[in-house]
Parts: sequence; C-alpha cells; structure tokens
Amino acid sequence: MYLANNLVRDPRFLEIISQGNDPSSYLRQQSVLLSREALFPYLITFRSFGEDTEAFWQLERYGNDLLISGASPVIQDEKLRGFLVVSCRLKDVIHHLEHLARVPIGLFLYDPEEGLRMLKEVPLAVEKKLRREIERFLREEGVVQMDHHIALVFPLRDVKGQVIGFFVRGTFSPPFYFSPFNLLKNNIFPMALFFGLALMGAIFFTRLYLSEPLRKFNEQLKEISRVIGKRLRQPVEGSVLKVSGDDELANLARTINELVRELDELASFRQAIETDETPQEIYSRLARVIKKKFDFSNFVIFEVSNNQNRVEPVVVEPPCLLEESCYQEIEGRPTLCRVFRQAVKASSLHFTETCEYFRDPDLNYLCLPLYTGGHVIGIIHFLLPITFRLEEKYRTILNRIEAYLQEAAPVLEAKRFAQSLREISLRDTLTGLYNRRILDDLVPQVAAGVARRGSIMGVLMIDIDHFKVINDTYGHSFGDRIIKSVASMIQDELRTSDLAIRFGGEEFLCLLVDVEPGMSLSVAERIRQKIESNSFVYEGRIAVVTVSIGVAEFPIDDRNLWNVITFADLALYQAKRQGRNQTVRFEREFLVENPRASRRKV
Repeated sequence: MYLANNLVRDPRFLEIISQGNDPSSYLRQQSVLLSREALFPYLITFRSFGEDTEAFWQLERYGNDLLISGASPVIQDEKLRGFLVVSCRLKDVIHHLEHLARVPIGLFLYDPEEGLRMLKEVPLAVEKKLRREIERFLREEGVVQMDHHIALVFPLRDVKGQVIGFFVRGTFSPPFYFSPFNLLKNNIFPMALFFGLALMGAIFFTRLYLSEPLRKFNEQLKEISRVIGKRLRQPVEGSVLKVSGDDELANLARTINELVRELDELASFRQAIETDETPQEIYSRLARVIKKKFDFSNFVIFEVSNNQNRVEPVVVEPPCLLEESCYQEIEGRPTLCRVFRQAVKASSLHFTETCEYFRDPDLNYLCLPLYTGGHVIGIIHFLLPITFRLEEKYRTILNRIEAYLQEAAPVLEAKRFAQSLREISLRDTLTGLYNRRILDDLVPQVAAGVARRGSIMGVLMIDIDHFKVINDTYGHSFGDRIIKSVASMIQDELRTSDLAIRFGGEEFLCLLVDVEPGMSLSVAERIRQKIESNSFVYEGRIAVVTVSIGVAEFPIDDRNLWNVITFADLALYQAKRQGRNQTVRFEREFLVENPRASRRKV
C-alpha cells in the first residue's frame, strides 16, 4: 500500500493519466525497478473500478495463483481517475512469513470445479491426508490432527466472500500426545478418557493461545492496511500493533511497529523537503539526516547540472574531504562516473577496482545515485575507513539511506525546475544579461552589503545614441546585433563582481561593487571610448555607434540606492542634452534643472 501511495504522487505517472494515455508501459518499468531490491517481485497495474476513494487491500485469484493487492485511489482535479494496484504473489509473502515465524506454512488454491491445487508444498504429512482434512473443514476454521502434528487451516476469501484458497499453519505436538499402541490396547477405556480430555484441552489451549491471537493479529493487520495511507501523513503515537509477551507473534508485531515508524519518519522527511524553498535547503536537510540519524560523517553530495554536462559539490562533510574524492576527474565530464552512466551504486567494499578514478588505497568508497525521471540528478559519495565491512547492520542502514534518496530525488527535481524557470524569467534572451526584474530582489541585498562594508558602489546608466535612426536605417535585425555587441563590450570592461543589466530597450544599468571615489567615472569613460572605436559593418557600410553615460555613486549621492539609480538616469539625460557621446557625473543642480526627475520612475 505504501508503494501504491508513493506512485500515486509520482509526477510522471500523473502526467500520463492527465493526458489520457495508457500507463501500462511506465508501470511495467516501475515494477522492474521496485522488484530489484524488494523481498519479492511486484506487479503494478492501473484499474478503473469503484467510486470509493479510500485505499484498501484484497485477495484475488490470478490464473493459477493467488495475489494480495493494495490499491490506492488516483485523484486528479478532485476527480477519481482509477486505482493504482500494487500486487505480489501470496506464495512469496508466505515464504517470507514462514522465514520470520519459523513455522511450516502451506498454501492451497481452491476452485469449486477443479478442487484443490497446492501452491506451496506442505512439509507436514502426506498430501492426500491433508487434502481430506481440508475438505472436511472446507468452510470453517479447525484443527487438523495428523501424524505427530497439528495444523491450522484458514479459508481465504476474495472481496465477494468466495473461498479461493486455504492457509495452513503447522506446529509440533507434545511427545505425550500420542500413546504407544500396546498402551492403548491394554488400557482402552482409561486411554480413551485420557485422549478425550487431552484433545479437549488441546483444542481449548490452541484456540486460547494460538487461534485467538492469530485472529486478533489478522484484524490489526487489516486495520493497518485500511488506514496506512492516512497514518503516513500523520504522526504515529505509540505502537501500531499492541504487543504483549515474547513469542513469535509478538516479535513479528514489534517488527511491523518498527517498519511503520520508519515509514512515518520517511513521510515526515518528504513533507519537510516539500516545504523547503531551494534545492540547497533540501541538500542540507538530507546531509543532517545522514549525519545524525545514520552516523555517517565523511561524504560529499554532488549535483548534476540540468544539461547533464557538469558535476558540482553542494555539501562536503567535512569541507577538506573534496580533495580526496574523484571530483577533479568527473567535474566537467560526468559520463566518466559509472554511477551517473548506469544509475547504480558503486563501491570498493566488494571489488576495489570498480572505479578507476578513485585511487586512495587507505580508504573505501561507496557511491549512491539520486535518480528520478529516467536520469541521475545527483550522487552521494561516502568515504569509509579501509577496515569498514558491510555487515548486516550497515546493509540495513544503507537501504534506509537509499529510501530517503528515493523520496528526495523527485522533490529536488521539481525545485530545480522551478529555480530554472525563475532564472529564465530574470534573463534577457537577446543579450544574456539580467533584466530589470532582478532589481527587486537585488537592491536591498546589495545596499545592505555595501553599508555593512562601508564601501562605495558605482551606478552607470548607459543609452545607445540615436538608436531609432539605426533601426530605421538598417532594420531591427541589425539593431538587435548592435544591442548584443554593446552588451558584450560592457561586460568585457566590468569585473566578475560587477553586474550589468539590460534596463530596457537600448538602455543598460551597471552596478560596480566596492569602488574608490571617482573610479566609476573612469570605468564609464572606458566603456564609452571602446564602443565609439568599434566598427559596426552592415552590407559593406560602416555604422557609427556611440553611447551616453550617466554616473552616480552610492551612498555618496544618497543613502537610498533606488534614488542613486534615478540620479544616474538624470546624469544620462544631461549627457543627452549636452550633445550625446559623453560621460556625465551626477550633480545636485540636475534635480532643479531637469524636469525628468519628477516624471521618470525607475
């Protein structure tokens, strides 16, 4: 049921359903992926039946086999689309239960026309005798006495209440249960009384200590199956199953309680990362889980870029660990990494030469993929002591870590996609510069940083002279080429810490971080001269392109950065009035002389 609930939230599956396409191919792929590391194979199908939106489980006949299925409703736009059904063979579950309970268990398929068919062999006694006893107790629970054994037979019913099979559980009887033949012959009446009382006592104690606990246990399992979807979205208080004693059923109940707690923690982790704003917050949360919950302290989380051509570290624990990893080899060529290519784990714990790019003989490594949507979006690289051995305890821990990675991967992919969309909305498609939308987020941060450092920021407002004439003379295509070339030349004259923005049309805004007084005017003049000296050729004719630049400085001219941007715009207007193709530093007199100050808003 947990797998069905997870797949119901899978964006890829919901997209297929919303488009009205057949999800069978996708579900077969998911069945293969889920079955690789599960205890037994799964079959995942999509069915359209019923109107109830509650998750449920059921037994059903599938050809010559019995299936146990968990169904979870697929609801989209408040409309029931169908049910996602995760099924597995009951015989596989019986094998697993027999291993846990350490008692012999059998399974029969029943058909009114064909009779009984044994699906799992019964290691109790002769099959024919067991068949006769089952037929005798066909429609009720009972105790079947056989050669030195007692067997409990439970009818299995489908959703319609029809008997479709039988569950057989056997256990050894006490040595004194069967008396020797000669003792029975010589003491026929006392022994008959003895066996009668013994049989009654056996039935009484079997029902009291075995049948009744099994019945209650079965009811609790049904309750878990019915509300498991809701439980995984709410905190689990106390035990899911009531546990008393120290027998096999109690141990099984404790195991189920622990499993539900793990699922609850996993669901809580999923809810937490879904509310995180950025991928980096998710990476940091995942790192804290790995450190505090699973006690791994040496690892690197790598992020694969959206275009799948670069790998960058996003979390390094401890920070000095990056030099000991294989980052330098795979940084610009992620295809060299086996985990990236094949989306499988890789380690030196079984074979030391798995990765040819990790060459530290004093350490072991283990790499796990962050995999979603058919591609790897990240890699977790663990560095382990050379004495580390993958014992059963650590196998369990690594399986749990992989479960957290499976939960984090689709959420990370969605957050990265949203971040990419935001980045695209802040970029000018023609020049590749940021557009003026970024100022809403950037101005408060930059102003606070400059004030904190006690430095100066230069503000340049640049406008291409007579750009309308260029467009009218040479056409808009050539005008776009000029805008793109001017943007490139402006960026060439700035430092990496400075920021160039296409402010609108043929105007550009430059923010020069941490400059000396008067340095902004020198940078502006250098930009103006470079553009003036450049040749723009169109169909054999040379177009002369010049720019006018207004300069202001924050916080020298004003302690409000928005005002300083307006002052730079006033200085640009003054440069236009004085004949264009020049650089003008803002002066206070411009506020009185220029009416533009009251009508133009940045």
